[in-house]
Amino acid sequence: MISEYYSKISKALLVIAILVIMLLPDVVFELLFEFFHIVWELIVEFADIVFEGVESGLDHVVESLFETDLHDTQIIVFYIILAVVLYVFYRLSLFIPGIYRRLKKRILTGLEMRKIRTIIYWQGLPLIEKAKFAAIGTLIVLYYVFFAF
Repeated sequence: MISEYYSKISKALLVIAILVIMLLPDVVFELLFEFFHIVWELIVEFADIVFEGVESGLDHVVESLFETDLHDTQIIVFYIILAVVLYVFYRLSLFIPGIYRRLKKRILTGLEMRKIRTIIYWQGLPLIEKAKFAAIGTLIVLYYVFFAF
């Protein structure tokens, strides 16, 4: 009983979301763009804070170990950070091509399976259902051509 109730609520929310996306696509895309912009700003700000903390810590360690002045400390810390970054990029350059090949293979296999399933589904539809799909697709394109631009 409860799962049927939640199922109806989730279907109603899905229908509402689809209607909002169809009726107000510019607002939805703007909200999504702003959301991803805020997330990006937070990630960059966090990375900056972490980098500044690591740099400050290295400054103190180098200054106390080698007893250098500010300029020499900054040069030593710069080359330490550069060496670490270059090492990370080197390790990634060894690791990423394999990931790329596996991901490409999975994506191509998934697209091929989806294409096969879609063709089988389309071939199993009666003519009236095919006409409904064509009419709905045509109406959506016409709606965007006349009202969205």
